Amino acid sequence: MKLVTWLLWMLPLAALPAQQEATTLAALTKTADSIVVATAVAATDPSPEFHRIEFRTERSLKGNLTGGFAVLEPAGRCCGRALSTIAIGDRVLTFLQQRGGTVHPVGGDRGVMLATDALVDHVLALRNATTQAQHAARIAEALASTEPRIQADAALTLAQLPAAPLDTNAQTQILVALDRELQ
Repeated sequence: MKLVTWLLWMLPLAALPAQQEATTLAALTKTADSIVVATAVAATDPSPEFHRIEFRTERSLKGNLTGGFAVLEPAGRCCGRALSTIAIGDRVLTFLQQRGGTVHPVGGDRGVMLATDALVDHVLALRNATTQAQHAARIAEALASTEPRIQADAALTLAQLPAAPLDTNAQTQILVALDRELQ
């Protein structure tokens, strides 16, 4: 078991470039008031200094944000800005917090990302995990994802978990992922 613990600390080294400020999907899932899959339907920039995109909610994974909503941020590409890469028609996964009458992305540019079915399913699995053991198992399973984004996030998340109870299956998934990285 000590080997698994040591290896868990090593695996995220390969994942670090894919992470921004170590904000994991698990952390975003916990801190967001609403998590929705939405489609970008219009860019309604109020001025050259601001960029605003209006979204239509397709599916709510957390919270009760339905219909449409808009996200506003300073214009231009910069660290922490979520909207500069979103085009009209893009399907996105959004992690949002309610502040007054508006919603804002949680985690900067990590709060609005292109949605894939695998990413949505992974976030939903994290959301539905009710115990620490279930949460750790979902993250260990994500190490086998075909999406590098999900694999890297799972590796970083596992390294940050407090002494999570890992069953034999989860331990095996971790060792397989470590072997794959070492190869």
